[in-house]
Amino acid sequence: MTTQSTSSESQSIIHVRSLGEFEFCPRAGIIAFESQLKNKIDAEPPRVPNLGYSPPFDIKQLEEELAKKSSRFSKVLFLTLAMATALTFIGNSVGFTNTAFLWIAIVLPAITLSVDWQDLTALWREYRRVQNAIDPKPFHDGIRAPLQVDWWDLVKSYQSAQPGEPYVDPLTHLVGKPWRILSFHRQRIPVILSRSETEQTGIKSTHLNKLAAYSHLLRQSDEQVDSDWGVVIFADTRTGYAVPINQSEIDSMLRLLGEFRVFLTRSNRGVAPGEPDSKLCFRCPNNRRRTFRKGSTETKMAGRTLQPLLQLDGKSHCDCGDRFQWQPPLG
Repeated sequence: MTTQSTSSESQSIIHVRSLGEFEFCPRAGIIAFESQLKNKIDAEPPRVPNLGYSPPFDIKQLEEELAKKSSRFSKVLFLTLAMATALTFIGNSVGFTNTAFLWIAIVLPAITLSVDWQDLTALWREYRRVQNAIDPKPFHDGIRAPLQVDWWDLVKSYQSAQPGEPYVDPLTHLVGKPWRILSFHRQRIPVILSRSETEQTGIKSTHLNKLAAYSHLLRQSDEQVDSDWGVVIFADTRTGYAVPINQSEIDSMLRLLGEFRVFLTRSNRGVAPGEPDSKLCFRCPNNRRRTFRKGSTETKMAGRTLQPLLQLDGKSHCDCGDRFQWQPPLG
């Protein structure tokens, strides 16, 4: 029985969000794990700025358009020079006065050439501007320390995409998808949103481990990509930090994942984690109280409805209290 239980927990899929909750508090991690089926994978926290919008930017489209316009300009230039040469030869042969009307034929390609030249130079300036912006200084290989960043500066330099299907590591059974992925050539940068309401909180270990997890998943999904940076944006702003992700961060994350599985195995045997620091409880969403209403407010986890444990006021309950049958402290 124990062997089967341990084997089952070692094969269980764990969301990156659940892993982040586990680092915050083992009880929160177990609640997140047992609630995985009803929650979106790595659901986004609420945010105020419209960070989902990104301005149009595609360096490949610029390169393709530049190639098309360069080719067109070359053809028009060749045609114009060929006609000018032909008209000059004819003019020398029969006399300019008799061939003056032929020179009118060169006016149209000349005008087209002028317009195309203006378009080409304008597009080239735009391409150079984007190229200069596309080499983001925070992500140079020589810089390996967290740096403050602005979301709009990032989307000017990188292609921003919202992941579709979650990424899965078949070896560790870790699954998840970041809020956004910034891409340029082989580089893939996972972006997460912090539910902290201010950037003054800075980078936390939970941020680092989640970014390391997503970086690991991106590397596992495609061996050709580089994913050695991550970005955390604070939920009520468009600013945050770019964080370097080294192999040591990924190794630390994998160790945390192993510890999480140990706790899950113990929980499956009925052994609950110890009571957390009350400071964690004050800001934990699993400690949000709601008035108990039979048939509508019960806590549901792992496919079962939990027996509500009324708190000290005798009428409210919360997810953590119901799951572990205790009374979390109030702030």
